Parts: sequence; structure tokens; C-alpha cells
Amino acid sequence: MTPPSTSQAQLQPPMVFRRPRRPTTTTETQTSKEQVTVTPAPTGGPQLPPKAVADTPMASAAPALASSPMATAPKSCHSTPAMPSPPKRHLADDIVEGSSSKQQRTPAQPEAPARPESTSEQPKSRLRITKVTIKTKQGEEITAYSCEDATEQQTERIPLEPIVNSSDGLDKQKTIEGVKQEILSMKQQQVYMEVDINTLTPEQRKNIIQSRWVLRDKGNKVRPRIVAKGFTETVTDLDYIYASTPIFCVLRTPLTLACNNGWIGLTGDISTAFLHAAAATADLYMYPPKEFYNPEDNIAWKLLKAIYHLRSSSKALQKHLAEVLQQIGLHHSTAEPDIYMTEARNCFVLAYVDDLLFLGEEQIVNKLFKEIQQHLLLRTTGALSPGSK
Repeated sequence: MTPPSTSQAQLQPPMVFRRPRRPTTTTETQTSKEQVTVTPAPTGGPQLPPKAVADTPMASAAPALASSPMATAPKSCHSTPAMPSPPKRHLADDIVEGSSSKQQRTPAQPEAPARPESTSEQPKSRLRITKVTIKTKQGEEITAYSCEDATEQQTERIPLEPIVNSSDGLDKQKTIEGVKQEILSMKQQQVYMEVDINTLTPEQRKNIIQSRWVLRDKGNKVRPRIVAKGFTETVTDLDYIYASTPIFCVLRTPLTLACNNGWIGLTGDISTAFLHAAAATADLYMYPPKEFYNPEDNIAWKLLKAIYHLRSSSKALQKHLAEVLQQIGLHHSTAEPDIYMTEARNCFVLAYVDDLLFLGEEQIVNKLFKEIQQHLLLRTTGALSPGSK
């Protein structure tokens, strides 16, 4: 076999093409036609100049191979063309109802009500600083004490305004005013004395009486009273707590004398009657109303005067009233313990708990009435004179 000549080997060198790894677009195909390079196989023979290679028939056929379907890789099934972006919507200036955006059609949420501004209120209670402790940088503590007045400290235990949570359906403001007036009246009459519960003996703490308020509507005001829960009071002798009351048949004798002698009749009522009498028991304690004290105060009232609804208050009032009437010159009847008379028998006084009936000469009755008012809060409730209806 005859080997090929050198001129034929130089004219027909082996061709090598590089296949692209991804599908090409039309622009890339056109670019590849312009950039097709022919790389001859390395041989030991002489190589043609670039111009000669470009003039060869195989070089002129390269663009056709590059643009043929077999020259490019097939399209992948996983490739997804990019979605075109939607055109921007331009709204006209005169937007009709229903064509506005969702945000514009959504109703606005209701705003929360504005928080009320804090008003400056009067303090409900007084704070008392008894001592101040200062710690220095060296760790030393220095304590400064304030000068304490026992009377001032005891007065300031009660708040300026009571905390009334329930008014039993009555006007709350009238109830607060009535409660303050009742406490002030009890202070003026020295009904109680504040003591610390921790200073009492176990037996005394066991016998502390409960208390509550009783409210009465008086039309233009509310009349409150602090009453004791008398069923919690410990009594050893029942004869010591009951007070006598006059029977109606005894009233006939003074009325007969008044009609026969032309006397006048005058009736009176003792206000806060029980608060005038001293307590029947010296060692009697009661829990104060919670509207005026905090639970952590541990305060109890030592009762100095009789208080409403105590089992021993009636007896204490009867004893105190007898002492007052005897001081102004009246004598106690031996037949009826609730009738008092003057030495001349020209005036009689009948007592029914806190109600008094005066029957006698007008001058003597008015004199006795004024003298009793100096010891008790006595007010006139009615009058009866000869010839009146």
C-alpha cells in the first residue's frame, strides 16, 4: 500500500469541534458562526498559515455544522422560561367606588378610647415618717428619729376619707358625709381609745366584739351608726345587763295630777344616748369599722362609753341617766324605778330608755329641761299645755 503524499496530509488535517453544553439562543448561534475555531491535530508535518486554513473546503463547511441541529445540545425538560412581569396598573385620577384597591376599600379599625388624664386627688391617708436610716460608703448605718407626739400620732391613724364600698342602695356621697360626722361625734364624746391588738392578752383578743354600720335614710341626709354585734359579747350575769321600762298603767297617775293642777307636758329625746354612758365593763374591746383602717394596722377600740347594740348598753344608760337626774335635785321613786320627782312634788319626770316626759309647773319644767341639756344632748320633741288640742 502506498503511503499518502505529504501534500495530501497537509491539505486534509483532522478536525476537532467543541460542542456547547447548554442550549444556545439565536444570538449565541450567530456569535458561534463568527467564532468557530479550527484546531488541527498535532503532527510532525508543516502547518498551514491561518489564511490557507480559512480557504480550505473543510473550514468553509464549519459554520454549517455549527448551525445544524446536531451541533447543539437538545433542550432540557427541566428548564422553565422566565415569566414575564405584569404591566403596572395605572389608576385614573377619578376612581369610582368599587375600582379602588383592597387597602382603600378596607374599613379603618376603630381606635381605642383615649386614656383619661390623671387628676390630682386629695390624699386618702397621712403617712408618718418615724425614722430615716442612711448607709455610708464605709458600710456604717446612721439612723435619725423624728419627734413623735402621742396625741398627734393617735389622731392621724384614721384616714382623711373613709373607703365606703357599699351604701345599701342609698346615696354614696351622703353616706360618706354621715359616716364622717358619726366618727367625729364619737371622738368628741371620747367613746373609744385605740390600742394595738398585739399588746392585748390572748383572753382579751378572744373576747373582741365585732362591729357593723346601720344606715337610715333621713330624706336630705343619711344617718349612719356604728353598732356592735352584741351576740359576741361575753356576759356572766344576765341581771346585770337588762334595764327596766315603765308600764303604761303607771302613766295614769302623773297625767291625772297634770290635768288636775293645770300643768304642762313636755317631751324630749336624748341624741346618741348610749354614747353618754360609761361602758358597763372596764375591759371591753371592739373591732373598729374597716372603712377607716387598713387590715395591717392591727387596731382595736377599747370602749370607754356604751355603744349601740351592746347587751350591757341599756343598763349602762339607765345608770348614767339616774346619776344626772339626781345631780340636778330630783328624787328616785321607790315604787317605780323609771319615775323621778322634785322634793315639792310639783314636777315629775318619766324616763323610757332615751325618751323623757316632763309633767309639772311650766317654770319648773323649763328649768329642769335646761339643766339636763348641760349634761346630755336633749332636744324637744313635743309640748302640751292646758287648753291646747
